[in-house]
Formats: sequence, C-alpha cells, structure tokens
Amino acid sequence: MNTSPKIKRHNPPKIETDLLGGHYIDSINDRGIAAELAMMTAEFTSLERFMDGVLAILIGTDDSELAGYVMRAIKSPKGRVDLMRNLLEKAPSNSGLSPDFDKAISEFWEINGKRNDYVHGQWYSHDSGAVFISIFDPHGWGLMSAREIKKEELSAMRNRIGAHSAFVLRTCVAEWQRRQPQAPSPQSPETAQGA
Repeated sequence: MNTSPKIKRHNPPKIETDLLGGHYIDSINDRGIAAELAMMTAEFTSLERFMDGVLAILIGTDDSELAGYVMRAIKSPKGRVDLMRNLLEKAPSNSGLSPDFDKAISEFWEINGKRNDYVHGQWYSHDSGAVFISIFDPHGWGLMSAREIKKEELSAMRNRIGAHSAFVLRTCVAEWQRRQPQAPSPQSPETAQGA
C-alpha cells in the first residue's frame, strides 16, 4: 500500500522569553551601549587593516598597501579568509610560517562573525532603559527572540578585537624581521688588521 508523503509545513520553535512588560522602540537609547558599539566597529576596521599585513606575508611581499587592494577587491569576508587559509596551507613558500598565522586567521574569522551579529542585529530599547538585541531571526519575530545586552559585553568584544590587532601586528613584524637578510657581523679592529 502506498502512503502519501508527509506534507512539510512551518513548525516554529517555542520561544521562551524574559522580556519586560512595557514599551519598546527599535533603537539603542543607551548612549553608553551606542558608543561602545561604534567604538567596537571602528576597532574592527583597524583589525581589517592589520590583516592586510598577513595577506602581504602570504603572497610573499612586505607591501601591506598592495595586499590591502587585494583584500578590498574581495567583497566577501569568507572569500578573504578562504584566500588566506589556502595560501597558508597550500603555498610551498608558506610552509615555514608559525602557527601564529593559523591563529591570526581563525580568530579574525570568529571576531568577524561576532561583529556581524552586533552590527546587523536588530536592536530594541525598553522604557526602563534596558537594551535588547535579536542576533539572528529567520522567522521575523525580532523582539520575541531578543536578549538583553549590557555595555560590558560590547566592551569585552572591543577589547578582544584590540588584543587580536596587537597579536596580528606582532606576528607580522616578527615574520618581516625574520625575512630580512642578515647583515655580516662587524669585524673587530684586531680581526680587520689580520685579514
């Protein structure tokens, strides 16, 4: 006996929310949270510029400006990361690079995802002053899927971005220094006279 196929229909997940009763607006009314979000976004732009140095090393140059043109020509962040990973893992000239380059790329990708969550999230403010964000909402429920966010969470993310920027810079500088030709050691006057 043939059974007809089961018809697929939308079956939304149950939403459990701790939303406050009262009035909400689609905005960030807390100046501290808004400022922290802006600073985090600006800090991420600096991290992207430091990643130009990683790409420069991976393509065998010390010209970060040139590498930056390549990075910005690739519009997809995933495309940029895939390019750097492929160069790091498959190019023979990069086989001697330290694991710090793997970490630089992986952490950049994780930070990029978190930053996108904040920048592209849907923000709400409650009349009590509490601020909420809906990170990903495939069903269009917005506020119903939102969670409360504190300034400290954004501060921690901004600090993570800053720490990774410093790590990427140290990693690139160390590699550029390693690639510099070694100057001959200076001769002492005694050695020079004996030559």
